[in-house]
Amino acid sequence: MKTEDLIAGLAAQPTRVLSSQKIWLAMTALAGLVMASAIVGLGFGIRSDASVAGLAIALKSTFGLIAAIALAPLVLNLAQPNTVLGRLKLPIVGFVAVSIAAAIAAIWNEGSLAGLALHAGVPECIKRVPLLALPMSTVMFLVARRLAPTRLTLAGAAIGAFSGAVSIIAYSWFCTGDSVAYVAVWYLTSIVICGLLGAAVGARVLRW
Repeated sequence: MKTEDLIAGLAAQPTRVLSSQKIWLAMTALAGLVMASAIVGLGFGIRSDASVAGLAIALKSTFGLIAAIALAPLVLNLAQPNTVLGRLKLPIVGFVAVSIAAAIAAIWNEGSLAGLALHAGVPECIKRVPLLALPMSTVMFLVARRLAPTRLTLAGAAIGAFSGAVSIIAYSWFCTGDSVAYVAVWYLTSIVICGLLGAAVGARVLRW
């Protein structure tokens, strides 16, 4: 049987997310969070005022957690041979829309762009979150290859973005940018960058 015929046959079968795949994603996310936390703790360092900035850190971690939850169904389905996005896009669209709205509202309320910390140069999260996401996304790509995805670029993007979202949970313990505008704009941008990198890698690595 030719590869094209095999793909066509798999695509004709209904998509079903198995419980084993859900367990795989949960275990990978947990392992990724542990690895990212280790890198933050040993490499970046925990912010010195963590004891008094607990609420801000918790809110930023929640941002990453919500993003990961919104992306999880997309990862599970895109890792399979047959995928119809349909309503799977809605949580992602909603998350992005709320993040942008929150950033605009915060900037409007403050009457300036100070919350974005543009004076400090390129935000650290844009550079560090993809680094934190690298170990987790590597494992996810290796596992996803065995599940025979057919929409390689989208699958790679989902894996990259999901890894970035989970990494933000750990990164929030290092980051000192606590404003709503900063988190909504730059954390979202970090996830998007991870998604773009994942898309580029997925198109090659997930090919079978």
